[in-house]
Amino acid sequence: MPLTAEQIDEIKAKSFLNHIDKLWIKEKYNVSVRTSDRIIKRLGLTHAKERTINVLKGYISGEPTRNLAQNYNMSAQNVRQLLRVRGIERRKIGSMYRANFNYFSGINTGEKAYFLGFVYADGCLTKKGTLTITLAKKDKDIILKFKEAMEAEHPIREHIARTRVGDFEVVSLDITSPELAKDLMRFGVVPKKTHKITFPENLDRKFYSDFIRGYVDGDGTFCLAKNNQYAMDIEGTQDFLESIRKILQSELAVPASAKLYAQNKSNNIRRLQLRGKNQVKTVLNWLYEDSKIHSDRKYTKYLNICKGSKRN
Repeated sequence: MPLTAEQIDEIKAKSFLNHIDKLWIKEKYNVSVRTSDRIIKRLGLTHAKERTINVLKGYISGEPTRNLAQNYNMSAQNVRQLLRVRGIERRKIGSMYRANFNYFSGINTGEKAYFLGFVYADGCLTKKGTLTITLAKKDKDIILKFKEAMEAEHPIREHIARTRVGDFEVVSLDITSPELAKDLMRFGVVPKKTHKITFPENLDRKFYSDFIRGYVDGDGTFCLAKNNQYAMDIEGTQDFLESIRKILQSELAVPASAKLYAQNKSNNIRRLQLRGKNQVKTVLNWLYEDSKIHSDRKYTKYLNICKGSKRN
């Protein structure tokens, strides 16, 4: 098959690190597999399946091996072998991207307190020192704000999370740093923290509202329901929520009627429930009224509740 200059340029543009899928050439130009092989050889390229090329692209762009393995239904060992066979040098942990890894060395601003609360809710810290934050795509603005605050060059990944209740579009940010991990653990963010978290004892009282707002933006809900019921729920460990309840009572005189309900009697995860117009609006005003950093979606909900809107 004689190739035009335009077709040659198109094939080269499609290739990645001199790899291209021969089935793409077959379908694109309506030729046989044998002809595709000849075209690849003539242009000095190497055949690789589309999935292989996507793994190479993802790894070079900064995606962690474990995420590539999950996204392409492979084992991490298979991903590493694929990289080795294709001559891709393994990157050193934490060496590809720069950031202010000392961002959490001290919680001395409302912004840092907010993001500490958010990491408490939606962050995952591994034993190897990688902080991963994964959110629904509709909340991407928070990851963008966090990345900017940390001056991080790390890429934000968009992918599909497959769960028992369906598939969801999510965004993720991974930052690996021993310094960052050490600081976060000093403030209570530990590996496998879901059933372990307690309120950070070394947090300055003046940052309580910022920290709790960050946590609520991650693991809290509030709304004005159809029956005109004002409701606010926060999930967490019993110790953590007991601390929040005491803070709300001391800072805002919110009555002790705020209740803790067990989500599952076999673990210590609870739900702190606040009901009633005055109680919920008092807490929301304390959290959001003068806030400089927040989830855009949650802040819009807050404004709607202030207006008496029933939109969620």
